Amino acid sequence: MMPVPPNPYIIALIALAGTVIGGAISFGTQAWLRFYERKQERQSLALAFAAEIEGYLKIVERRKQAQSAETLLQQALAGQPTSLRGFLSQNDTQMEAFPIASANVGKIGLLGLMSGEVVQFYTLAKAVRATGIDANAGRYDSYTPAQMASLIEEELAVWRMANVLGNRLVKMLRDC
Repeated sequence: MMPVPPNPYIIALIALAGTVIGGAISFGTQAWLRFYERKQERQSLALAFAAEIEGYLKIVERRKQAQSAETLLQQALAGQPTSLRGFLSQNDTQMEAFPIASANVGKIGLLGLMSGEVVQFYTLAKAVRATGIDANAGRYDSYTPAQMASLIEEELAVWRMANVLGNRLVKMLRDC
């Protein structure tokens, strides 16, 4: 008996099926790898932001800047002349306060829904820092005690928001 020659249509169909299956496996593998890489990048970024925020909060706490501002507020409310100079050292005013945030501005969106709160924290913290820089430059030296009290109250309110948000963000970012 003579062997039956292979049907070219069946061979083509098998080759096509193999190509489709191989392509699907390749596509699936690449998609999974990209997902995993983005997840790793997101986690790494989240941990870096958490460390920077926590470090900043600890520096402010260790230097007792909020308590010092509260003391100055009481002096200003009592009508005593008050100066805000000295909250930040000359080195503080010249250094980048948030190098991780500055270097990763374009990646904050990787944090998803938390990105808005991360931006909000940095905005609040930078606002208080800007006031400290202006104070060191003498911008508020001519303020009356009442004006100084108002300024300090406003800055303390902003700092309290930043502090609460920052502490919450540190936990959220670590769990990311």
